[in-house]
Amino acid sequence: MRMLRPRRTGFALAAFLAVVTILGTAPAGAQQRLSAGGAHMQGAFFIWVAAATSVINKYVPGVRARTLTTLGSTENVALMEKGKMELGAVGSVPLYEAYNGLGSSKQPVKSLRSLFVMYPDFWQIAVRKDSTANGLADLKGRKISLQVKGSGGYAITIANLKAAGLKEEDMNAQYLSADASIQAIKDGQIEGFSMHGGAPLAGFLDLAQSRVGLKLISLSDDDVARITRAIPYYSKQIISKDIYPGLPADVVTVGGVSVFVAHEKLAEETAYLIVKALSEHTAELVLAYAPSAYSTAQNTVRETAKYAPLHPGAVRYFKEKGLM
Repeated sequence: MRMLRPRRTGFALAAFLAVVTILGTAPAGAQQRLSAGGAHMQGAFFIWVAAATSVINKYVPGVRARTLTTLGSTENVALMEKGKMELGAVGSVPLYEAYNGLGSSKQPVKSLRSLFVMYPDFWQIAVRKDSTANGLADLKGRKISLQVKGSGGYAITIANLKAAGLKEEDMNAQYLSADASIQAIKDGQIEGFSMHGGAPLAGFLDLAQSRVGLKLISLSDDDVARITRAIPYYSKQIISKDIYPGLPADVVTVGGVSVFVAHEKLAEETAYLIVKALSEHTAELVLAYAPSAYSTAQNTVRETAKYAPLHPGAVRYFKEKGLM
């Protein structure tokens, strides 16, 4: 069980890194161009991927990488499968389901390869501080945003609800983007918003510091048991009450990890150099997003292969380091 403690998130620096990444910082004469899918620009996916592409551009000769705004995990998988993108951030649930042809995936996407671990991700359900909802069962009949249909966040929320014995029909489900969901809570148009990702989430910090405040729904022991039985690569997680201003107590939830994924056709040498650069320059990722301290070679070897196999280039690097 992982206890998450508060750390500086570095969102201002992350925004700078995002701009640097989009513009590109590769050396003149770079031959290979790579696209890496994040998600919306305010989310942890985009911030981490923007920092990662900055590292790639600085330390991998002959490569220029750029970060794309996308709908998140599901679209990133689809774009990589279609050969329109070489790299992308994918959450543990959509990665496992896509590779194995489960959930909303019609066919297994066997072209996906794990490259590097990003950070722990947590199921987080935010409601207004004055909400009377305290558990999952309390969400029935209430206006809850489950994120945009077709997005990775939506797919994860539906999988989690199903595992807990709930359906989206149990709620007055809304399908808003992350930014729109936070604003709708502030305006009193909806009561809550489900999101899966690193903590703290920028939108939830914003909500916590607003006049309406923030409450996170805590899972019961029965909720955790049901979900981890149905999704065995999840585990019980604790988010410290200090991670968001105003939380009265630690929050019980479940989670896995987010993974930086490559298409199998990415050249082994390129994958090797990318993994080497990320492993040796994790400090630059941490400056952009503090939970990236989890982005290490050791954690990658331990965590990622359970979702999709490691890329041969990653395997080569980890074997050189004696980790495999």
